[in-house]
Amino acid sequence: MKERCFDELRTQEQLGYLVHSGALLSADYIQGVRFIIQSEVADPEYLDGRIEAFLLRFKTHLVENVSDEDFATNVEAVAEKLTEKDKNLNEESNRYWREVQNGSLDFDRNVKEAAAVRSLTKDQLVAFFDKYLSLESTDRKKLSVQVYGGAHPMPDTPAALAPKPTAEAEAEAEAEAEAEAEAE
Repeated sequence: MKERCFDELRTQEQLGYLVHSGALLSADYIQGVRFIIQSEVADPEYLDGRIEAFLLRFKTHLVENVSDEDFATNVEAVAEKLTEKDKNLNEESNRYWREVQNGSLDFDRNVKEAAAVRSLTKDQLVAFFDKYLSLESTDRKKLSVQVYGGAHPMPDTPAALAPKPTAEAEAEAEAEAEAEAEAE
């Protein structure tokens, strides 16, 4: 997904100099997918829409264009990356300390994850995509952080997203309206 996203959103659509996508792993091993686009040519709301459009195209590509052989090759590449030997003592100690910090102490997690990846089928991946990444899914969770800069001012807040008045603020507004009506 990473290379395809970069090619489509940066190279073809030229949405920004910085375009990144990939897995996001929290300290508690909660997985997510993130997209980052830093752009001077489009506002954040438009960029969010382009990411959604990319996801639709990616699923279509996965279903229609990725052969079983290509899928197997990609699965093996991911599994091999997961089981790559640590390049230095820092990488190894960081891997162990993540396990200690989150309390799982699963020091061969990478081997188990590689085995799980190797057992994955294309149909399972498509089903996962439909459940967790598809715009139509009721199970999908999304956090979109949008930062507006000088080139793209922040749009007016839609009424549906505006803060709801508190009971105290409503009472004050009613009292002011009554006072104005009595003054007339």
